Amino acid sequence: MKIRWLWILAPLALLVPLAVRAQDGPRLDAEMPEGEVIVGQPLTLRLKLLVPTWMPKPPVWPSLEVPSLLVRLPERASTPISETIGGETWSGISRAYRLYPLEVGAYEIPGQTLVVTYADPDKPDPIITDLPLEAIRFTAVLPAGAEGLDPAIVASGLTLEQQIDGGPDLVTGDAVTRIVSITIAGTTPILLPVIVPDLAPESSPASGPPPLRAYPKEPVVSEQEQRGVLSGSRVETTTYVAQGGGVVDLAPISLNWFNLETGKVETASLEGPSFTVTAPPPPPPGPADYALWAAMGLGGLGLIWGFARLVWPRLRRLQLRFVSAWQASERFAHRRVAGALKARELNATYAALDKWSGFYAPLDPRDLAQMSGALAGIGAAQYGKAGPAIGKPDWRDADRAYFNLRKNARSRRKARKTGGILPVLNPSAQGNRTIQVGPQVDTIQESK
Repeated sequence: MKIRWLWILAPLALLVPLAVRAQDGPRLDAEMPEGEVIVGQPLTLRLKLLVPTWMPKPPVWPSLEVPSLLVRLPERASTPISETIGGETWSGISRAYRLYPLEVGAYEIPGQTLVVTYADPDKPDPIITDLPLEAIRFTAVLPAGAEGLDPAIVASGLTLEQQIDGGPDLVTGDAVTRIVSITIAGTTPILLPVIVPDLAPESSPASGPPPLRAYPKEPVVSEQEQRGVLSGSRVETTTYVAQGGGVVDLAPISLNWFNLETGKVETASLEGPSFTVTAPPPPPPGPADYALWAAMGLGGLGLIWGFARLVWPRLRRLQLRFVSAWQASERFAHRRVAGALKARELNATYAALDKWSGFYAPLDPRDLAQMSGALAGIGAAQYGKAGPAIGKPDWRDADRAYFNLRKNARSRRKARKTGGILPVLNPSAQGNRTIQVGPQVDTIQESK
């Protein structure tokens, strides 16, 4: 690197007398063509740096990297220059950048600084200063007729080639390789997309494995530059391994691109190859297979015996215990009452209510009286002498009375657990309640 800079700066030292006195500081100019640039095509940015004496060290150039912008330094990007300014000879360097926008849109390279070191004839130490570089803006567009391209590939040439190693008749375990290469001229191959599609997924996984399984390699992208014009290629290699019987048609490949020479959108395409995979016949069973089947049969019989002997009795006991616990619960008794009320069966309602009340003894006399009155009215309507005159019994009163009875009973029990209320006074007044129902009975008798 030092030898290169000495080759550039040595002629400049001869052009500038050591006794020259600088009247002004260094100068930095940026030159770039005006107007819009086509996506993928180069835009030349030239930076010209001049100092009144000479530069003992190369300048520190700014970075021009921004998203979606490819920056290249062509061969011999930096060249020595000299100009006469105010009757004095200034020396410097001209540096050319080639900018390749990769997407459509407006680009802006933020303002930066260039660090330059130049000699001071009156002092032994050189002068180090920063020169500002203003923001650089330009717009990348597509040529007319290429607006609908996705991806936007604008080039002067594009070709597709395909190579198939293996097939078309395969046996399970065989491999075939598909090599697809795309060559582009007039722009960078970075713009080229993935060109080999994935294998379509199987619509019926239960039918077995797909005939081929794809193993793609990393694509190989190479780029060349000649006199500022980029070109290159992208090569994608995919190996397919046969793993199941069937016929496979690999997808064809097509790519639309805009030809700068013809001014039209063209299509490059490749046909998709077809392969037939034959599954090998299964091997005949041998002694090991028969031994395995016998072991599996004995093992199955052992599992059945162990389940019937050890597991099933325990499961049966657990089931009976669960059923007993469920039938002895308040929720089961509540469902019996609710079922009897829904079926409009008075005797069943009395029996279920008697069992349910045991979970909340003692009950609130007021709630119990409401329930007893509703059932007494139903009994009088069904079995009493004045039944026909009373009319059809109204079970809705019994439904509401039971709802209130259970709701209040649950609330009181919860409150007693938390110490919220006192138990019902004179609970013995509710003991030994008997209800007689018959054709000649229309009242409820209580024995205390």
